[in-house]
Amino acid sequence: MTHDSSFRESFRRFVVAYLIAAPVVAFFLIPFVPHPVIGGILLLHGLLLAPTFVPNGAWFSPVVRRFATLEKEVILTLDDGPDPELTPQVLELLKAYDAKACFFVVGRKVREYPELVCQIAAGGHELANHTYSHRERWFWAELWSGAGREIDACSNEITKATGKRTRWFRPPVGMSNPFLYPEVHRRQMQTLGWSTRAKDAIDGIDTAACAARVIDEVKPGCVILMHPEWRGPSNTHQGLACLEMVMQGLKNLGYRCVLPPH
Repeated sequence: MTHDSSFRESFRRFVVAYLIAAPVVAFFLIPFVPHPVIGGILLLHGLLLAPTFVPNGAWFSPVVRRFATLEKEVILTLDDGPDPELTPQVLELLKAYDAKACFFVVGRKVREYPELVCQIAAGGHELANHTYSHRERWFWAELWSGAGREIDACSNEITKATGKRTRWFRPPVGMSNPFLYPEVHRRQMQTLGWSTRAKDAIDGIDTAACAARVIDEVKPGCVILMHPEWRGPSNTHQGLACLEMVMQGLKNLGYRCVLPPH
C-alpha cells in the first residue's frame, strides 16, 4: 500500500467513525456542555460529509481518472444504458468510427433488456457497473450493506446476460462516500471516474457546446464521460447527437477510443 493510499484509508476510517459517533455524542452532551461546543461538533460532521457531494471526488477512495499512454488514445465511457431505441444507434455510431467504449450500465435496465447488453459485449465493448437502481439522489447516503447490494445486483445481471464479470464501477453522478470503498475493494473492482465530461444529461442543453467542451479538454489518456443513452423530459436524444459530434472531433484530431487497460 502506498503512502497516499494508506493516508486515505486512515482518513476514511476516521470519517466513518466520526460520522457515526458525532451525532450520538452531541445528543448526550447537550445538557452538559455549552451550545457552541455542540455546534462545533456538528459543524465538523458537516465538513467531513461535504466531499460526499463532490462528483468524481477521491477523498475517500482511489478513483481512476486517466491512464498512461504515449499515443493519442482516450477512454470513452457511456453512462445510464441500455436503452431499446438508443443503444443500437450508439453501437452503429461507434462501429462507424471504429471506436470502443466502456458502457456503465444500470442493473434494472440490464434485467429488462439483456439482449442489448449482449450486443454491447459482442461489439467488443466493455461492460461496467453503474449500480442496480441508479438512485442518484440517495446513493451518496448508502451504508455498507446498501452499497454492496446495489453493486452485486448490477454485476449479477451483467453476468447473467453475458457470462462476463465486470471490473469497473462508477457510482451514480460519480458521488462517493466513506462507506462505499470497502464494498468496491472487496469485490476486486475499481472506480473509474473521468477527466472531462460533456454534461449532456441536461434537458435542452446546447449539444454543440457540450461536444466542443470535450474536444477542447481532450488529452492523451483522458477518460470521457457521456450519456448518449439518456432520455430527457423532452426526449430529444441530445446525448446521441453530442456523441456524434465528439466522435467526429476526435477523429479530426487523430484520437482513438480504446478500452480501459487491464
